[in-house]
Amino acid sequence: MLSNLQPAIYIRSNSISGTIPTEIGQLKFITALDLSNNNFSGSIPDTISNLTNLEKLDLSGNHLSGQIPASFKNLHFLSSFNVAYNNLDGPIPVGGQFDTFPNLSFEGNPGLCGDFLPRSCIGRSETTLQKGTKRKIFNWLSFGIGYGISFNLAVQAGLKFL
Repeated sequence: MLSNLQPAIYIRSNSISGTIPTEIGQLKFITALDLSNNNFSGSIPDTISNLTNLEKLDLSGNHLSGQIPASFKNLHFLSSFNVAYNNLDGPIPVGGQFDTFPNLSFEGNPGLCGDFLPRSCIGRSETTLQKGTKRKIFNWLSFGIGYGISFNLAVQAGLKFL
């Protein structure tokens, strides 16, 4: 007789400390991973993105730091996600299921930023796009000032323009 129970790991509120083992990404058939309210520290292993059947991921209430792995946006079945009350920073991944999670999933991480959070990522660190935009503005200003000076000198020299 087969069990109708979905494979899941619930290890919440156990005061477990240390880092989350990267080997957790080998448990490909689990649908829920709840490691909330422990004392886990370090970064979130990118290998969790190997858990392609994952529907629920709760890492809230730990001491995790670093960024949320961008590869998590490829967890297409993820319908519940919570990393609240850690020490995470950087931008929240955009796209996939991440566009559906409520702000409560991310609260208590003052370093996190994103489009749908009160803290925008703009200005926190310059992206290549922002640097490129500033460079274009500088180039246009330089061109405009140079053109203006040249035009002024030409007028003073008595040159006529059509």
